[in-house]
Amino acid sequence: MTFDDGSDSETTPAILATLRKEGVPATFFIIGQRLETAAERALALEIHQDPLFRVANHSYDHANLTTVSSEQVATEIDTTTHLIEEAVGDPCYFPRYFRFPYGHADCAAMEIVRSRGLSPTGVHLDTGDWCFAFGGSHCDESNIPSMPEEFRDDVVGFSVARGGRRYCADARHPSEHRR
Repeated sequence: MTFDDGSDSETTPAILATLRKEGVPATFFIIGQRLETAAERALALEIHQDPLFRVANHSYDHANLTTVSSEQVATEIDTTTHLIEEAVGDPCYFPRYFRFPYGHADCAAMEIVRSRGLSPTGVHLDTGDWCFAFGGSHCDESNIPSMPEEFRDDVVGFSVARGGRRYCADARHPSEHRR
């Protein structure tokens, strides 16, 4: 299972607890801006130290990397890699995976990602964790219109339901990030 746009000190701990309880491995694609506070760096370290989990790169500020210069793409990736390495405090750790914000990639950006030794990773199931973090533990209908009302304040329930495939709202048209 993967999670994007965190980590978030309000929502991520509940997700971690559920994943640990169920023994589910996960990769957390972290935005570099989220590593600017001590609490968020501590959360990244906690994720890194758990053998079930992996920390990966999701750019610095979630820019659409198909609309910025090659230099900006490189900065988005390199800055976040550096911040992850600092947060986990492990000189041997390298975040092997990269996920493009919004899933948007082009050949130039893909080449930059690969030239840094990162493996691009796609999205197969959007758990909406980004929506809860963005909305202060509430996922607004304007961000994910297809989410059932009973999950709007339940990131763990929604993630488990999506991961267990008990929730299949319009799988042909996954929700878009609307920020």
